[in-house]
Amino acid sequence: MIIREQEVEILSSPLIMWDSAGKARFSYDEGEKLTEFAGRICYKSENRMTAESWKEFLRRRKEEGHSSIFEHHWEIRKYNDVDDGLSIAVGSPFLFRKGPYISGNVLAFERDFPGYLERTHLVPEQEIRHVFLSDIKKFAKLIPLSVRFVTNRGITHEMVRHRYPFSYSQESTRYCRYSGDMEFIRPEWLTDAPLGVSITIDNVDDVVTDFWGGVKDKDDSVGKAIGAWFYACLSSEIAYDRFLAAGRIPQEARGVLMNDLKTEIVVTTSVWGWEWMLHRRLDVRAHPQYRELMEELVRICRPFITFTWRA
Repeated sequence: MIIREQEVEILSSPLIMWDSAGKARFSYDEGEKLTEFAGRICYKSENRMTAESWKEFLRRRKEEGHSSIFEHHWEIRKYNDVDDGLSIAVGSPFLFRKGPYISGNVLAFERDFPGYLERTHLVPEQEIRHVFLSDIKKFAKLIPLSVRFVTNRGITHEMVRHRYPFSYSQESTRYCRYSGDMEFIRPEWLTDAPLGVSITIDNVDDVVTDFWGGVKDKDDSVGKAIGAWFYACLSSEIAYDRFLAAGRIPQEARGVLMNDLKTEIVVTTSVWGWEWMLHRRLDVRAHPQYRELMEELVRICRPFITFTWRA
């Protein structure tokens, strides 16, 4: 087993520039590649991505009916007063309209208004920044933001409770086959944990002893819980390996895995949607690890996006 920290990564937004510094992994006009990445997160096959791999990958996912990944690909379109397109957002729960602008994911456009699949009304990224940054509050429902979180499965269980207008693609324990050191997310109460160290049944006692011996302000309750947590992680890893060694498949073996198992999830919604989540998950009553993710999201986005709920 290996202990690691949580992570937050901006994948794409028209308000956040993509560049070599890696402010966002994908540019706004790389919606197909973002969709492929979100889909591959489910299978942990991102290393198979190439410049053109999205074409075959997305074609196969469409044939399989794995359509939810297409919800990560948002487009902002602009229609003139004389265009019938201005009426397409009326009554649709998946498309948002403000003045001549209509925003939503490509699946929503295809599902609700198949006649408007033509990509002739797309708003250039430069115009989005110029117009929308002038009034974030006014256009918050139209601006997409895709984020990748690395956390534990307990937190993602809470995260996916936020429904409309959120879209999710998560690492699947049904299809992913874990081998070698499993990764577990450091609990918030386990400060200064030995990160990145391979911990086995043979060295766990030494690791725990060395770790606890270096803690200055010791809490007896933490001291009693440390061993239990380490052994719980190792036990689930060992039990999982034994399932596979017995010839069973991952979807059966996953039943022995614990909530602190590391997982990755791609979440896409509008800036308005993120504000809705921030309002609830930055609250002092929210789970500390969930709150940590939201604080990091605000920190990363602050140079580009001012969330109107919290400056």
